[in-house]
Amino acid sequence: MNTLPSDLDILNAIYEHYFPKFVESNNKFSDDDDRVAGAFMQIDVAEIANQLDADPNIVFGRLYYYLEKKYGNKDEHLSLFALKVGGRPHCVNMLYLTSIVSELRREYGRYWWTMAFTAISVAISAISLVSSMWAVFIAYQ
Repeated sequence: MNTLPSDLDILNAIYEHYFPKFVESNNKFSDDDDRVAGAFMQIDVAEIANQLDADPNIVFGRLYYYLEKKYGNKDEHLSLFALKVGGRPHCVNMLYLTSIVSELRREYGRYWWTMAFTAISVAISAISLVSSMWAVFIAYQ
């Protein structure tokens, strides 16, 4: 229980673990099914926390207090994480989650491309500076 997972880490772990089950259930609702109320899927917060090597309370807190507030929209009755749906605790709107994960992955990729280009630019600048200084050093000897 050492890590503090990012939003992408938490949502991606939920997506990777539960989306295949969500697709498999494909509108087959029963009492034994973890999929409830259409787009929602019951998740095990402790299991996700275990996958992330994080404290379950941290993962729950991030889902309920932060990510739900960030992505939930009360005006449109859109929720990412619900405490209870159809009598089942800890449910995630899987259809909405896929959109959020997609966007976070895109932002993450854009961030790393920007960082890579910045590092290359700094390296080229450093090489130019060193070569210019070397040329000046050689010219004055």
